[in-house]
Amino acid sequence: MLPDSYRPQLAQEPLPRVITDFIAGMTDRYALDEWQKSLTLTNAHK
Repeated sequence: MLPDSYRPQLAQEPLPRVITDFIAGMTDRYALDEWQKSLTLTNAHK
């Protein structure tokens, strides 16, 4: 689920670092919105 805009960074940085940078860049609201979307998608598949 890593955004495409972070994928070029994978050529120069290890995956855990890229993921850490992505998470660090999130605002609280964005993180809550993404979490809610994942719950909605998970519940839709039940």
